[in-house]
This record gives sequence, structure tokens and C-alpha cells, in this order.
Amino acid sequence: MSDISDSTPSKDQPRPKPPVMATLDAVWLILIAAGALLIIIAAVTTPLYVGISGHTVGKIIALPNDQPTIAYTVDGTEYTTANSEHGLGWTLGQAIPITYNPASPTQASTSSLRIWTIVFSSLGAALCAAGLIGTARVGWMYVMRRRVTTSGSRIPAEVIDVRQWIANVKTYATVLTCRWQSDDGATYAGKSMPLRLDRRVTVSELPTDTLPVYVDPTHPKHYYIDTSALVAAWKKRA
Repeated sequence: MSDISDSTPSKDQPRPKPPVMATLDAVWLILIAAGALLIIIAAVTTPLYVGISGHTVGKIIALPNDQPTIAYTVDGTEYTTANSEHGLGWTLGQAIPITYNPASPTQASTSSLRIWTIVFSSLGAALCAAGLIGTARVGWMYVMRRRVTTSGSRIPAEVIDVRQWIANVKTYATVLTCRWQSDDGATYAGKSMPLRLDRRVTVSELPTDTLPVYVDPTHPKHYYIDTSALVAAWKKRA
């Protein structure tokens, strides 16, 4: 097993360019897209629904088996409709909002789109907020990684653990846990960004058990573990 950390690189040695985001980070963009879609559905459907529907107020005239029969009037003609919802505290004579089809007033409902508008728009806003927060964190992490790879200290780190899960039918997402000693003499541990390997491995099966980590001397918990050489060595083995 070789050591590819090289803790004393020359000034001309190129620094790694960390990726903007890991594949898994794309979930935040998916959340934003899903949230925006729900908000658009709520925004488009509500005025469309209101525009093509008729609205009036009916009155409960019977309560067979606690299921109200509601009478309502459209253009001087009285119609009735039933509500199948139980246990809502219905009372005879209670006023109930009615939505009906103007072209066929017998098609009526006591349900309202308002609740679905609230649900869709609230859920959409929550998804967008979560996605924006996650994306902002990804952006901050990228800026931090760029900073430490540009001006941070390059330190050898020992690979002490490997965690994997199935990414697709051909590859495993792999996160390496590394341990290193910073310039201040303290020992730190951190995880790499996920990389892709074509099979399950242990630490002893990796091409190297030492990787370079770039650390901000003023904030030792800001780091970037460079796995590019390990990935290149792994591909050569295949």
C-alpha cells in the first residue's frame, strides 16, 4: 500500500479543484423544484377553479345517519346534494358553502379547494425553504473547500474507516473517514466527499491508507480530503 499524501509539496504542485457538490447534494435542487411545482399548481389551479365554478350557500335539511342532505338554490331552482363525511357536528339548518358546476348545477360539492390551496402552497414553501437552506450550505461548503485547497496547509491523513452504500447497479458510494494531526498539534478526524468505487472494500484493500488533507490553520475544522489520487490509482487497478 502506497503513500500518496506527500505532505511537503513544491510550490508549483497543482492544488486540487474540489467539486461544487456531491451527487447526493442534488437532492436540495430536487426539493426546490418540487416545492416550486406545488406552489405553481396552487397558484394556477385556484383562480382557474374559482373562475369556472359557481358558489352559493346551502342549508342542511336532513341528517340521515349523520350524513347531511343540503339544499341550495341556483337561478331560482332548488337542488340537493349529500355529504358523506361523518362526525363533523352537523346540525339541521346549518349553512354550508356550496361549489357547483354552472353548466350542470346538480353537480355540486361541499368540499372547497381552499384547503388544498393552503396545503399545496404551504408544503411547496416548506420544500423550497429546505432546498434553499441545503443549497446555501452546499455553496458555503464549496467556498470553504476552495479556500483551504488554495491557501490551506497540506497534511497527511490516515484512512481509518470506510463507509459504503449502493449508488447504482455498478458502483458504491464511498466515504472515507480520515485522521490527521494539525499544525497546532491537535488530532482531528473528518470525512471525505463521497466517491464512487465498483465494489465493496476495506481500508486494507484501498490503494493507499494515507491521503492529503488541506486544512485552514486558523480554523482546523475547515478541511478538504483530496481523494483524486486514490480514485486514479483505483482505476488503474481495474
